[in-house]
Amino acid sequence: MATLVLIMALSLANMAASAHSYRSLGCWADHSKGAISGGIRFTNKDDPIAACQAYAVKNNWSVFAVQGEQHDQCFTSKNAGKTYRKYGRSKACTGGKGGNMANSVYMVTKKSHDRKKRDCTDIWCM
Repeated sequence: MATLVLIMALSLANMAASAHSYRSLGCWADHSKGAISGGIRFTNKDDPIAACQAYAVKNNWSVFAVQGEQHDQCFTSKNAGKTYRKYGRSKACTGGKGGNMANSVYMVTKKSHDRKKRDCTDIWCM
């Protein structure tokens, strides 16, 4: 029963995330003290970026990161957008999934077709 509840919760989180996209903020160094508070939220070997994005969206957080030697650890928090640069840039990320003590950081964005159209009557808006 607990497995079914977990699957349903992840499905709902993925549906919420599907209305969103993300953009890369680059590769940033981490430290044992953690550039992003809260520690490892979970690990996901199948699709860590999508799973971490879904978790961030579910919590109304705008920045998330993936890292780890297996490229499967999710880091995100309410203040991640203010703290992810704490230890400077890194060159240790691979494949957009971080690396050992290196975060591939992303910002959650709305998909372009979800954005409201501009109400523009001015000739300069065209």
